[in-house]
Amino acid sequence: KGSLLDVVEWYEGFAESMGVDVDNGEHAEDKVRFEKSLAEFKAATAAQPNLTALAVSPSEDGLYVAVPENSTSLTDFQEWGLQVIDPDSPDPDFPYWETLSWETADKYQPDLLLLDDRGYADTVATGEAQPTWTKIKAAAAKAYTPWPGFWLHTYGSYAEQLDQLTAAVQSADATVNGA
Repeated sequence: KGSLLDVVEWYEGFAESMGVDVDNGEHAEDKVRFEKSLAEFKAATAAQPNLTALAVSPSEDGLYVAVPENSTSLTDFQEWGLQVIDPDSPDPDFPYWETLSWETADKYQPDLLLLDDRGYADTVATGEAQPTWTKIKAAAAKAYTPWPGFWLHTYGSYAEQLDQLTAAVQSADATVNGA
């Protein structure tokens, strides 16, 4: 829970406590770049107010749908205007996810899928290998992009990922889900 930006700020404070000059050089440039990327992301989501997104991790066993309140990046994306769908039945034993069988993988119909980026190419291949993958309209339209869930710790890396997500939001079709 919380904000990924809080994590990045904590790492910045840690670096500073270790003697890194975070107010100059590459660190300062990365922070400026992040602020620019954030402004562009907010503008993109404001321009697409009806766009919905769903954060997922396909596996051979099923489709894991992330619960945004338990993901620092998804919490940020929601705060900054992206309508990330909240699954209605989180797993009782591990409420970070709602696990859907491949037979019910089309329970939610977003305009854009945010795919777990840990091994992104494999994640895409795993989803695309499932016969029911294209029952998800966004998957059928190949409207997906990496979701950086776990490894961002710097302004520079967060800016890079926000730029990628911004491009996906800008090019997404807010009518893919049929609503």
